[in-house]
Amino acid sequence: MKNGVRMSDIARALGVSSVTVSKALADKEGVGEELRAKIKATAEQMGYSYVPTIGKLAADCTGTVGAVIAQRYTKPEHSFYWSMSQNVIQSLKKARHLGLIEIVREEEESAGILPPFANTGRVDGIIVLGTMSTAYLKKLHQTGLSLVLVDFYNDEVPASAVTADSFLNSFRISSYLYQMGHREIGFVGSLWANSGIQDRFFGYCKALLVHGLPYYEDWILEDREDDNFRQTFQLPEHLPTAFVCNCDQTAYHFIRYLQSQGYRVPEDISVVGFYDYIFATMCDPQLTTIYVDLAAMAEEAVSAVFRLRNGPGQAETITVKGKLVCRDSVRRLEPM
Repeated sequence: MKNGVRMSDIARALGVSSVTVSKALADKEGVGEELRAKIKATAEQMGYSYVPTIGKLAADCTGTVGAVIAQRYTKPEHSFYWSMSQNVIQSLKKARHLGLIEIVREEEESAGILPPFANTGRVDGIIVLGTMSTAYLKKLHQTGLSLVLVDFYNDEVPASAVTADSFLNSFRISSYLYQMGHREIGFVGSLWANSGIQDRFFGYCKALLVHGLPYYEDWILEDREDDNFRQTFQLPEHLPTAFVCNCDQTAYHFIRYLQSQGYRVPEDISVVGFYDYIFATMCDPQLTTIYVDLAAMAEEAVSAVFRLRNGPGQAETITVKGKLVCRDSVRRLEPM
């Protein structure tokens, strides 16, 4: 907007809708070339300045996608989602699409206030990075735009989802601890936090079941409080010899806490993580973990948006494979 001129002013001057004006200025389909030229000429005459990436650069792009991230995930301790957002933008650029990012404040999520681009016809779909409330996701779905969830899923919302294969990979890394001689294994993760942690917990449980290992409730530790990662942990009286952490960041804080309490890793307690994100190599010792290709997750999310837009609209769940990365945070125990 320039000199107080809005899209609605241009629309009123030409007798068209604001959506038509938005599409014309963004070089999107659905507007005839003659009308598009007229709208742009009128906008220029009225002193309206539209964003170049939507106007000038859009001619070389095949679509526009809005990425949504909750403000709670913009804190430094949640840098994983900032990294994921950068991967999404790079994937969009690689596929010749434009990307818009909207940070949603907690009060906006609670009140169901959608991003400005959700109802303007400027985007072909929305990618949600990180868990958001079911009510908010339902409002996003009601816009009729292609909706893709990244790093979580929600069975109450008919949206596509792109996740790491949390269940299988958690089973594998838990089984790796068994192969390394561990017979007492705990889990660190707040099960209420998101679907990914729940799936990793169930993968851990399957490993205990398959290998005939004991399960104790006090070996399941909370790792976060009010969306913040814990720096301290409630350790059980009898510690297992190993812990499966739901993510590398949790493992980083958990290892530091164990060390502050006089425990050695891995000599006294072995610890593993998930994602092979930056915290895996910040750990001392460096972390045995599951590598997940974040760039591949972003590319899958971008592809899923346009499959929903161009296809029959069938939501799908895409899982990205991971692989075990062995470092120094696990000690081999002699079989009992």
